[in-house]
Amino acid sequence: MTAAARALIVMALLMAGPTEPSVRAQSAAAGVLVIDLGSPLAPTAMPLLMRLVDDAEVRGLRLLRLSADSLTPMATDQMRHEVANFTTEAARTYGTITMGASEAAEIVRGNEARRDEVITRECKSRPRAECGGAVHAAALAAIADIQDSTERRLRIFASSDVWVSKPKALILATGGYPSSTVPAVVGELARTIATTGIPLTVLRVPHTTAYGGVLNDVAERIGPRSQGVVDVTNAGDIATALGPLPMAPRAGADAPPSITRRPSADDVLVAAVKSYARHFVEELTFAIAHEHYQQEVRSRAGSFGRTAGLVTARRTTESEVRLAHVAEGMWLMARDVRRVDGVSLEAASVTPTSNDNPVSEPEILARMREAIATNAKWNIGGTTRNVNIPTLAIWFLTSPISDRFRFTAAGTGRSSHGASCRRLKFEERSRPVLINADRGGAPATGTICVLPESGAIVGTQLLLQQSDTAQSRWSVREPASHATIDVAYVYEPNLGLWVPETMTERYEQPNERDSDVITAKAAYSDYRRFVVTAVVK
Repeated sequence: MTAAARALIVMALLMAGPTEPSVRAQSAAAGVLVIDLGSPLAPTAMPLLMRLVDDAEVRGLRLLRLSADSLTPMATDQMRHEVANFTTEAARTYGTITMGASEAAEIVRGNEARRDEVITRECKSRPRAECGGAVHAAALAAIADIQDSTERRLRIFASSDVWVSKPKALILATGGYPSSTVPAVVGELARTIATTGIPLTVLRVPHTTAYGGVLNDVAERIGPRSQGVVDVTNAGDIATALGPLPMAPRAGADAPPSITRRPSADDVLVAAVKSYARHFVEELTFAIAHEHYQQEVRSRAGSFGRTAGLVTARRTTESEVRLAHVAEGMWLMARDVRRVDGVSLEAASVTPTSNDNPVSEPEILARMREAIATNAKWNIGGTTRNVNIPTLAIWFLTSPISDRFRFTAAGTGRSSHGASCRRLKFEERSRPVLINADRGGAPATGTICVLPESGAIVGTQLLLQQSDTAQSRWSVREPASHATIDVAYVYEPNLGLWVPETMTERYEQPNERDSDVITAKAAYSDYRRFVVTAVVK
């Protein structure tokens, strides 16, 4: 290859987290909105909670955040920050058994098929008879933890001074209060409502718990003075629930009315996608998959008789892949290459891991460099690259990296499986950029295909290009480096997620006749869970 080798390298930038929102004094409110961030909230609940916070500001409602530890007053921008950075709790591990709340409830209910699924997934190296008891014990422990969380949150709410202030309206937004029994605190809360005469409305947003059977939502048992449980699934439900509440009063008789920007449909979509991305990372970190990866290098027509389209190199690798944490807010897809061109490797080339958290900036950067170097070891062609990571575009949606990008709606489209989706365009705005190409940065742009009803990501396209502005020693413009990475997703029922199915790549220098064109395609299969989270070292 006569042209200088180009590079497309992921740079590990240490991003400061979002600054703490300013705390503004809140005037006495006619009503109170309590948002229960300790409840089993689904990712799709986040845009609805954002809408609730915006409406609460317009109506002058006081905001409180409920958790298993406290009931905390919040300024509007503080609450927006809390909701925007909320992460759905992943499945818990009891001993060696990892399971979610719905699985635990089904096992305790006596669903043998669900129990057998968990046994098959979690007990590959243990006798089935021995593992059955461990799975049942884990399910009982999970139900006990769920009930404990429910009782703690309800007790904090029932004993708080919010009842002393006697608001004209009290609204509780929650994913529900799952329990197999009705705890005594429910009766206490019902008596408090009856004594104070304060009307309580429970808004139940999308949740991760399947109510019915072993686990029921005890919010429905609070008592006759409650205004009942209202299921909220869209903005219209919120408008109906808050409709009777008055708007916030003006500061003075001649003061103009407060104007607050209501979130648009595009704002809601972006919030839903970011929330889903956080959920995706949490869930997929506990999963592993098989990757079949084929690379091909073809020549371009040049001045030395090169034949365009001639295949000059091929490589096929078989790997196990998983998400690996590098540091807070940093993760990538790590590869354990098992076979190269049909030949088994003597030792696995797994990305180095450690259970120790990095303690300094140099250590974090060293771990990132080592990890990406290992990932790129088996790549071929004249373009040195390590951006062949199917989940790279999803990383751009997670905090704090998402602050570097601008996200805008870009119409509609269809996924690789024909599903109708909304297209979200992303554009990297901060400098220096995350990805380096040869002598300069390659700003990341592209599109994300999103299911509008859930925020689930079903396809991504990442475009990387360095402009022709760098000067060589002969004062001739250098050609641009250009890369396209398309990822198609498929729904994986074992994980309850849309996961990468294929990744198609193309790397070239369009203005360099003597350069090569690199194409590659990866196929992913056999997704399954594992119990140890890898930390890149």
